[in-house]
Amino acid sequence: MRLTADGRIVTCLFSTQGHDIKRHLREGASDEAIRDLIAAIWTERKDRYSEERLTVIGSAGSRDAGIRRKIEMISLGG
Repeated sequence: MRLTADGRIVTCLFSTQGHDIKRHLREGASDEAIRDLIAAIWTERKDRYSEERLTVIGSAGSRDAGIRRKIEMISLGG
C-alpha cells in the first residue's frame, strides 16, 4: 500500500486507481475514522495484480502476464 503525493491510497503498485484519503483528512476526520477507512480499503481491495501476475507466470507454458493498464511508479512518487 502506498500514499501518493496527491493524497490517494493505492493498494497495489500496479493498480489502475487509488482511493482519495486527502478529502477525509482535510474535512477533519478523526484518527479512528482514518484508521477504519484505511482498513476498509485494504480489506475490500480488488486489485491484486501482483498475485494475479504470479499465477499467470506460474501457469504451464505461460510467460506473458497479460497487458493491463497500471499506474506507473513515477506518478506515485516512488
